[in-house]
Amino acid sequence: MKKLLLSMFFLFVLTLSLASAITVSMVWDDNGVYGTDPINLEQGETAQYIVDAYTTAGPNAGYDHLIGVDLYVLEADDLTQIVQVISQETHLYSLGYANTLDTSSLPVGDYTLAAIATDYDDTYPNGGNRQDTAILNFSVLMPTYAPVMQEVVINPANPTIADNLTGTCIATDADSTNVMYEYQWVQVIPISAVETTSYYPQNTVVPVNGIDSSQTSLNQVWELRCRAFDGALYSSWMSTSVTIADLPPQNNAPVTLFSFILPNTPGDDDMLSGYCSAFDADADAVAFNWAWYQNGAVVSQGISNYFTDLSGPIQVSNYSETFTNVGDDFIFACQAYDGQDAGAWLNSSNVTISGGSTGNVAPVNLTVSVPSQLNSTQDLLGTCVADDADGDLLYYNARWYLNGAFFSGTSSIPLAPGVAFSASMPASYTSVGDVWTLSCDVTDGQVTVGPVSGSTLIVDGTGNNNAPVNLTVSVPPQVNDAQNVIATCVADDVDGDLLHYGVEWYQNGVYLIGSSSGWIASGVDFTATLSSAFTSVGDNITISCEVTDGQDIVGPVNASTSIVSNGGCLTNPVAIIAGPTTVDANTLASFDASGSVASNCGTIVSYDWNVTCGLQSVVFSGVTFNYTFATLGDCSVELTVTDDSNLTASDVLNVTVVNPFAQGPTAIIKAPQFVNKGEEFVVHGFDSIAPAGEEIVSYQWVVTNSLGVVVATYSGKMQYPLFDVADQYTFTLTVEDTSGDLDSASKIVTVKEPEAADEDDTFKIKDKLQVSSIHLEGSAFEQVSPDGLLYVSVVVKNNFDERVDDVQVTFLLPELGRFKSSTSSISSGDSKRFTVLVDIPYDFEEGYYYPEIIVDADQVDKRVKISYFEVVN
Repeated sequence: MKKLLLSMFFLFVLTLSLASAITVSMVWDDNGVYGTDPINLEQGETAQYIVDAYTTAGPNAGYDHLIGVDLYVLEADDLTQIVQVISQETHLYSLGYANTLDTSSLPVGDYTLAAIATDYDDTYPNGGNRQDTAILNFSVLMPTYAPVMQEVVINPANPTIADNLTGTCIATDADSTNVMYEYQWVQVIPISAVETTSYYPQNTVVPVNGIDSSQTSLNQVWELRCRAFDGALYSSWMSTSVTIADLPPQNNAPVTLFSFILPNTPGDDDMLSGYCSAFDADADAVAFNWAWYQNGAVVSQGISNYFTDLSGPIQVSNYSETFTNVGDDFIFACQAYDGQDAGAWLNSSNVTISGGSTGNVAPVNLTVSVPSQLNSTQDLLGTCVADDADGDLLYYNARWYLNGAFFSGTSSIPLAPGVAFSASMPASYTSVGDVWTLSCDVTDGQVTVGPVSGSTLIVDGTGNNNAPVNLTVSVPPQVNDAQNVIATCVADDVDGDLLHYGVEWYQNGVYLIGSSSGWIASGVDFTATLSSAFTSVGDNITISCEVTDGQDIVGPVNASTSIVSNGGCLTNPVAIIAGPTTVDANTLASFDASGSVASNCGTIVSYDWNVTCGLQSVVFSGVTFNYTFATLGDCSVELTVTDDSNLTASDVLNVTVVNPFAQGPTAIIKAPQFVNKGEEFVVHGFDSIAPAGEEIVSYQWVVTNSLGVVVATYSGKMQYPLFDVADQYTFTLTVEDTSGDLDSASKIVTVKEPEAADEDDTFKIKDKLQVSSIHLEGSAFEQVSPDGLLYVSVVVKNNFDERVDDVQVTFLLPELGRFKSSTSSISSGDSKRFTVLVDIPYDFEEGYYYPEIIVDADQVDKRVKISYFEVVN
């Protein structure tokens, strides 16, 4: 019946409206503004409308009339189709009332709202009740949602005047994948302009640029404000604040860096000299507690004077040859002390007294090399080197003098004879007209030779200097893929100046890696080597070489070679272990070396295994072996293969042994054993294990130094620590599963002094482009799914005194290729964030990956940092 009425009501309107005894009307009510035009509503939105029905004429006019009004939502393009029955009501007298249209249950589309009024007390002449109809048209649209801020965080939560402030923002968005953030730091008044981040996945913690501690003061209140934008709509602002507290007075204990004995190969008539080195973060004067051990027993001990110059190792104590015997073992131990706290004891390497000594031979041929002239924009680099006929380790003292007055000094660690010690002076300390002198002496622990000096005049580069000439680069036209590419650069200098070479390697036109020489004589070849690990058959490898005499730069000059096949044969064998990296205790584990490859297409003739867990070591032989690990913790499986050419190769697999019957989780730490001071590295707990049916919900880290003092705390699966003090740091990870059970594990990372300066950096201007931070964020922080996007965010700081142009960040992973950011300029002293989007293919293999992050700019050396991410389904 309803469908019949709907199909007929237009006919009633056209033919009977003049004779109708009832009238119905309907209007939209927008807060008192009325209308009948079509309107748009987002799904879930409501609208008000008014329906009015009343009798106008008829044989029963003047009597009470019974009026019925039926309300429907109809398809706009088919008015016979009822989408929704709103109401069916019957009233006496005239009718006028307000109603609400709710679109929550209506799909997106176009609709008609219809009101059919029936006068049940009046009929048509030929029968039937009189009716009238009114309609309104509307459309239901897909709803849009603004981002919603979830949290703004300032770290640390309780900062002191010594702390830098960092911040993070996180927002969710119901209808958008990515959002960007606007943020501002406020200290009573806004301190910074409103800044923006790149776009990141919604519901992802995003770091923002922070506030340096130099900008904060005691008792200041700092506020961080954030809001999110999805490309169409903004969230509301959200903020948090912290109060700057005073720095609690505390003393930092000194750190003992080195302890060694010279000579390192003493005879029975040689006096022994003990050396100590230390670092004190408070710049306190440091004394050394020392002890001599002879065949494991303390035979002499004491404390030294206090030293204020800790730039290098210090000779602390001697031990007379009168008390040594052939075959005796000696160790020298040092402990730094600043008058309040002492660092950890540090033992030297063992030295053994040999017999038949005919007396010590002093070091010879001490040479100091510096350029005769140097452009004022370049760093000054000098080297000291000597020989020793006894093969004793050598220890250098280097002193810089400016215009004849002492300026600064430094010392080496013990170096092998013939190995140069480099001392540098940054260009920021030099001026045109300066004369810088490098003075070096050397000792083998018994005899000191020197000093020998060399001087450099700082010039502006516009004088009558003769630039280097005849720069030549040589490389073979073809190189086998199993061989290293070896090239030479050589030039002449008519002034007799020392020369410094810088090289860059390119693979198929794309920059690969760089290196540089020290200062060498005119006409002497500089040899550069590119490892075969970087090359493949078919590659075109180009070496680009330039040379400087300290004032003028000549080049680059290029030469190229092609990589050809070596017939599929390797020059050296390769050892390959296949086996698990995590095993259950008291459960048999299998290891396989069948994937190892012999050299010259030959045969592996022996497989030797060594399993080490703590102090216990077990050996096996054969292509495969099985082993049951009984000790929980970290073990190593080492394989050495020998082929029929009598060449050997080794491989090591680190294995973590866990308790399979543990009721709670098992914490497992992966971290490097050694890192250089000042270098960022990765520690993670991804391999930690939860019991069946559980998952790990919390990763808490505590880091202590060698004195047991807590130096850092972290939260999360993976961290990027960086330490400026050489020491042994213990990382303790505590994991918690969904049942609240806990487990902890610890691992020691030794932070040491860099063994040698990076020549590529010292060739131009060291560390002028500084990588402040690297963040790899996928669908779950450092994890990304196949067919997903990895967001690579790199903050670069410009330490030049002028703007640097054409800065670009490249993400390089052999399994994926190269992805580059846009190029940008960075003003002097400023930092800038670069973003690279890396598309992970849908069939990309799960696992951990270690890409190279390359920062490059016009006229500025590359800096390469290693970071880390995981691909998971």
